[in-house]
Amino acid sequence: MRIRLLAVMTAALSAACDNSNPITNTGAEPALQGSVIRATVTGYIYTESNETAGNRILAFPIANDGSLGSPTSYPSGGTGTGGGLGNQGAVAVTKGGGYLIAVNAGSNDVSLFQVSSTGLQLLDREPSGGLQPISVSTWGDIVVVLNAGGTGNITGFVLEPQGNLRSVSGFTAPLSSTSSGPAQVSVGP
Repeated sequence: MRIRLLAVMTAALSAACDNSNPITNTGAEPALQGSVIRATVTGYIYTESNETAGNRILAFPIANDGSLGSPTSYPSGGTGTGGGLGNQGAVAVTKGGGYLIAVNAGSNDVSLFQVSSTGLQLLDREPSGGLQPISVSTWGDIVVVLNAGGTGNITGFVLEPQGNLRSVSGFTAPLSSTSSGPAQVSVGP
């Protein structure tokens, strides 16, 4: 029985590793090419570069087997600081997954991208309402940005249906102190 099971497993593994019959990509995303088989892209992990010469969003494709592919780079239109921000949440994806918002700590603004099956498209860039934005959070059409530079503050925006950010008058609040050392903002009900 063990020999028969081993033979079946070996045949199945050989068929799975046969490049003439790869697992193919069924979506619009390019298939990840592993050492032997292809896998379907099931999503993306986003981060940013925080470069002073030009901040970029890096989109790492996630394969159905859990592996990560090489990232695709998208310019944010802003600049970073070139160093670690000591933060969490520099990039946020809206609940429906249709938009991505990223902070540009060096140019004191935020970038809004549309997320689609063909990648990211930069739609808007707006001043962050303070200095050195380091964290962003969304809830519905509300976007909140944490600015850590200067005296520091939290500033709010509305994500409008036509795909742009609009600052909200009176939606800026100072941090509790100039030495608070903020790291993350989060918004919810």
